[in-house]
Amino acid sequence: MGEIRMEIIDLLSSDEFNYYFDKLRKCDWKPVPFLCDLIINNRLEELCGKNPKVFLLTNNKEIVSFCTYVYQDEIRDETMFPWIGFVYTYPKYRGNRYFGKLLDYIVNLARNENYQKIYVSTNEVGLYEKYGFIYYKNMLDFTGNDSRIYYLNI
Repeated sequence: MGEIRMEIIDLLSSDEFNYYFDKLRKCDWKPVPFLCDLIINNRLEELCGKNPKVFLLTNNKEIVSFCTYVYQDEIRDETMFPWIGFVYTYPKYRGNRYFGKLLDYIVNLARNENYQKIYVSTNEVGLYEKYGFIYYKNMLDFTGNDSRIYYLNI
């Protein structure tokens, strides 16, 4: 993999938006076209609330991992916020806990914004627990699908 030079980029405010958006669009993870559609059509704020963020963890201009940091995600409960979503790590980088770097960054951001918890909606079991998330309960997302809800005390 060569020298590791990690950097966290806020995609939506990046001077290199087109470069990184093009890389993101080529990701073969099934939810990415939906995320890219929300971004390119300026609908991310409409769906997820004010000031949504898409954070990329990069290594020498290659995307390692990414996620959103938003007020609302696929679970529509106004008492639960903020959320991380669209969490993905590229296969060649898995197993190194690189997502933890993004999570630490977001936790510090949420702490500075005076939030007490951060949430994630997923069907994964055993992944988020590694990062200190606690299972809360199952809820239906906005499409009517069952999802496991986890939170992290910050």
